Amino acid sequence: TVDDDGTVYVVRGKGRLGALPAQGEARWTDIAGARGTDALVARGGVLLWRGGTDEANLYAVSRDGGKTFTQRPTWPIGSFDNVVTLDGAGQLHLLAAHEASCGGGYQEHLRGSVDADELRPLRWEVDQPFDLAVDEADTAYFLGDCDDGSQPTLCAQTVKALAPVALDADLPADRFVGLRFATDGGDTWLASGTLLLRARGTAGVVVDRALPEGVTRVAIGGSHTPWILSRGRLHRLEGGAWRSVAVR
Repeated sequence: TVDDDGTVYVVRGKGRLGALPAQGEARWTDIAGARGTDALVARGGVLLWRGGTDEANLYAVSRDGGKTFTQRPTWPIGSFDNVVTLDGAGQLHLLAAHEASCGGGYQEHLRGSVDADELRPLRWEVDQPFDLAVDEADTAYFLGDCDDGSQPTLCAQTVKALAPVALDADLPADRFVGLRFATDGGDTWLASGTLLLRARGTAGVVVDRALPEGVTRVAIGGSHTPWILSRGRLHRLEGGAWRSVAVR
């Protein structure tokens, strides 16, 4: 993940956190008690981590660049999938998908301060436990038929309605494979298969049709520059091409 000041945060192994500033030397610390990392999001000097500890899976928040973390054990963690982002006002936006062995399940769309123990529920009208994303304007994205029986595409659940995202190009359904995302204060950047999309509410554009294969993370750095993690390597979009970035 990339913070607003250009600092890149990465995790190696179970919980070895690296902070790579835009200028200066990298700093490496261990996240206390970490036994695995599932999510890492930075925004406005706040670093959010989700992963396993000796006691449980939980969220934790840092305001000092990852030197120390405060645990948030009351925030829900779905048994199937979880997606989260931060906004510039210190608000957390979360989608947690809970699935039962019997086939039942539900999802929670929530928002609240990173300093609060409880989060507020937001509008969510569909049963979609995977391929999810959230933005800073209380919009949730997912891949599906948008609850209208049409072919699978990118859908948006805003505070007012559920609708397909109107892209600037027609794309066949088989181009949408999985969903990874990041937000930058206005737009949501979404990687799906070899596509990179930029959406705001129910409108979107196709940024790139030839992403490197195996994208597992998306981040947005300074000047709204997209970063991706593909097959264990960092890449940054420069001049219309993806450039590999070394991490030491």
